[in-house]
Amino acid sequence: MRKITLDFGGPASAAAFTRREIHEYIAEKMAFPEYYGHNLDALYDCLTDIAEPTAVGIEIPVIPEDLQETARQMAAPAGGEDDGPRRVLRQGQEHFDAKKYFRKVRKAFADAEADNPNLAVFDLTALPEDPEEEE
Repeated sequence: MRKITLDFGGPASAAAFTRREIHEYIAEKMAFPEYYGHNLDALYDCLTDIAEPTAVGIEIPVIPEDLQETARQMAAPAGGEDDGPRRVLRQGQEHFDAKKYFRKVRKAFADAEADNPNLAVFDLTALPEDPEEEE
């Protein structure tokens, strides 16, 4: 059985992830093919294609609102130029909400686990319930 751990680091580093970085990390750890589309649909597709028994432990830290706000502020530095890991938001572009996106990533893993008997997914960190999310 293949065993994989996805550890997105502490709350501060997880809050600073971009959507692309989340998918790049997952693709690397899961050894997805080069054509992986770096989105939730592609994630589900690749997870349901897993043919050998695979256990995936996911550690997504709880991101407090103050860290999420700090990440938002760092994402849009004054001056308009990209400053290393800080990202510039273009006019009309919304800031990426890592906290919400990690929930969507976790749901994609859960959905794929339900559809692929070769996949077992374990939460290494329990996420608190999201009152906005009704299923």
